[in-house]
Amino acid sequence: MYQSLVKSFGKRSVSGFTLIELVLALAMATMFLGLVGSGLVIVTKQDRAAAADRSSRYELQRALGFIGNEVQMAQSVNPCPPDFSGVSTTASGSTNPYPVLSLTMPVSSGLTEPIIYYVAAPPAKSPWSGPLVIYRWGPTLNLNGSYSKGSSVTSYSYYNEVVVDKITANQLADSCDAVFTAAIPPTNGQGFAACVEPGGTAVKLTLVRSSDHHKRDISLNSIFSRRGRGVSISAPICP
Repeated sequence: MYQSLVKSFGKRSVSGFTLIELVLALAMATMFLGLVGSGLVIVTKQDRAAAADRSSRYELQRALGFIGNEVQMAQSVNPCPPDFSGVSTTASGSTNPYPVLSLTMPVSSGLTEPIIYYVAAPPAKSPWSGPLVIYRWGPTLNLNGSYSKGSSVTSYSYYNEVVVDKITANQLADSCDAVFTAAIPPTNGQGFAACVEPGGTAVKLTLVRSSDHHKRDISLNSIFSRRGRGVSISAPICP
């Protein structure tokens, strides 16, 4: 009896799996690996998209804070910046510049010319991808927050500097709330706009950046209060 069982087991062990069983096992393994691989690809893409969006939001927050701090320091904010075509404020190679903010700084700053923030299409051959970038026309800042005269000891030198890239060219969906008396620009802007409260007590800035991974843009806004600073904002309704 024992010997017959051993012989039977030995025959079964030697025979192994049939061809059909191997094909089915291979097909199931392939399907499983394919599902796992597809899942990993989807998760990786989602992680990359989330990381890119976090980076975009961080850059927008930095730009928003930088512009807002300078707005708070300004003596006056002109919601209708003058047309500066013909003046050497447009970055070389950029096209379609549109001024959004013109900041008149206090006399104590030593600046006699306004600081201008404007949007423009970046130069064709540049590290900026656009479709628009926000430029700042003004003197550079020292690490302590004061304005630098650079190589000149008598006057401030003004430069074009990119504040943030990938600003959308789409019209902003949101308009100024009823509490604001002036919009900058007067119609919905292209990725960069501001709203001014009555008497210049506060300025709301909105920045919108194009997303590389989603159809929707990434938008951030913040209100910078100017109460108690003893300064004014000229806020006529823009023509």
